[in-house]
Formats: sequence, C-alpha cells, structure tokens
Amino acid sequence: MKALYEDGFAGNFGGGPSGPKFTSVEYDLERGEVKLTWTSRTGRNYSIESTSDLQIWIELDDGIPSTGDTTSYTDTPAGEATVLYYRVVES
Repeated sequence: MKALYEDGFAGNFGGGPSGPKFTSVEYDLERGEVKLTWTSRTGRNYSIESTSDLQIWIELDDGIPSTGDTTSYTDTPAGEATVLYYRVVES
C-alpha cells in the first residue's frame, strides 16, 4: 500500500465497457485507509471485493447504495499487505 502512495497509479480502472469504473483511488498513509470512488447509477447497489493474489477475492461489503454519478467506499486493510487489488460489482 505504501508503494501506491509513494509511486501513484495509472491506467484504465475499468469494469468492462458498461460496468462501473474506478475514477479515484486515494491512500491516506496516516490512517492506513484506501478510499475508492467509481462511476455508479442511481438506484443500484454495489459490492466491493479485494484480493492480494488475484485468485481469491474477499467480499468487503455487498450493500453499498449508489450516491448518484459516483459512489465511494473507504477500506482499512488489515495486516501488512504490500499489494492489494480491488474490484466493484454492480447488483
């Protein structure tokens, strides 16, 4: 996580042509929090999942309601993860 904070990030944070896309990933070094923001649609709900190995995904929350054109979720990763991946799923 520290590397993301120090090195920044780049790329298309996509979920396919019509799925939600991450628009912002912010890491608060002091609090150890990751704030994820993605495109969303009114009236929809979202799930956030994370993994450190791209094999086993862990659902962090499955009841995040849309807040309009964008929706956010803040995660406080446990342990000493040096690499952590996220994905958002619309339901």
